[in-house]
Amino acid sequence: MARILFSTYQKEDLLELVGRIDRDYYEVIDELCRHAAIHASEVEISKINQSTILFLDLCKKLLGEISLQVKIRRDDFIPFVHQLLKKASLSHSCKTCNGICNSEQSEQLKLIIDSHETIKELLFRIQQLAKPLYLETIQSISYKILRNEMMIIDTALSELFYIEEVILIPKVKEVQKQLNANS
Repeated sequence: MARILFSTYQKEDLLELVGRIDRDYYEVIDELCRHAAIHASEVEISKINQSTILFLDLCKKLLGEISLQVKIRRDDFIPFVHQLLKKASLSHSCKTCNGICNSEQSEQLKLIIDSHETIKELLFRIQQLAKPLYLETIQSISYKILRNEMMIIDTALSELFYIEEVILIPKVKEVQKQLNANS
């Protein structure tokens, strides 16, 4: 299934791709984070031990970081791509600019790549702290739901990062190359 799904993203032009990623991932991940935050609050008010507190703190930190990154992508990156495509349609050349074009274009892609590393690190730390759900210890239903939601978010982020790194960023770089950006 993944091969079919990811290959459909590859076939889309940049404008369609950004819109589809927004619908299929940014909206969905944002909603998943809202639900997970509700369950994190429920876990927080129940009796919890030290390892659960660490797990919960990391979950809240991760959920905040993901929400921030989704907001940045929706508020800054998507409009940046639209502007980039507009410049391409007007046959703009970044060689004739005063350098503002190049620095903004480099910064936008760097922010996405850096956010991947930050989120991957937090996900790794959460996986290390999470208690396996099959243990004999009694865990609250809210903890189990939160744990499952964090796993779903992890999977969605892995797919999103793959699409951004393998499909989206190369397509943006291709348009930048047409504009003589970073030359």
